[in-house]
Amino acid sequence: MRPGRLADGRIDMRPVRECACAATLCRATVQRGQVFCPDHYWSLPEAVRRAIPNAFRAGQFAVFREAVAEARDLIDAREFQPLFPGEAA
Repeated sequence: MRPGRLADGRIDMRPVRECACAATLCRATVQRGQVFCPDHYWSLPEAVRRAIPNAFRAGQFAVFREAVAEARDLIDAREFQPLFPGEAA
């Protein structure tokens, strides 16, 4: 990832914080400002993908948390399989 620029135009050389993808079983590394790895992010419906950054930019952090939780639930529903046939996940 390219370094960013500070307000005065200098290059920002601070280290980029890396975190794990927010999907329950994923340990892929994501850069600061990202919630999910690209595979999980692009697997989400467009409405959910848009809701996450829109809520964050608007400062609606409760809505942001709900959108991330909804996205995680959608990912988990696809990735977790029931232990026994006929059992709800």
